[in-house]
Amino acid sequence: MSLHDEVDEGDEDPFAKQLSALEHEQTETYVPLEADSEILRALRREEVLIVRSSTPALPTRYYRNVLVDAVPIVLCSHCNHFFHEEDYEVAVLQKGHCPFCRSAAEK
Repeated sequence: MSLHDEVDEGDEDPFAKQLSALEHEQTETYVPLEADSEILRALRREEVLIVRSSTPALPTRYYRNVLVDAVPIVLCSHCNHFFHEEDYEVAVLQKGHCPFCRSAAEK
């Protein structure tokens, strides 16, 4: 699915619009929502999580946390795994490293 053709001025959030449409469809396969750079720039900074690849062959990926206020998320910069912020902070305070890859926590 591509959102770049379906965004009009004054419309509701394009992601919410697409998710709503997906709820009413009965599809067997998952199709991720795609957004162009204009849509990404329109989102609040805290909503977008960026996963940069360690190799040039893989593209940079962008994820949106639609529940920013309810479920804060952090990303380990070493293993690119997402964690609930509170769980990650507790693990770092107790052990001093990422609970998944065990890389030292950034200060």
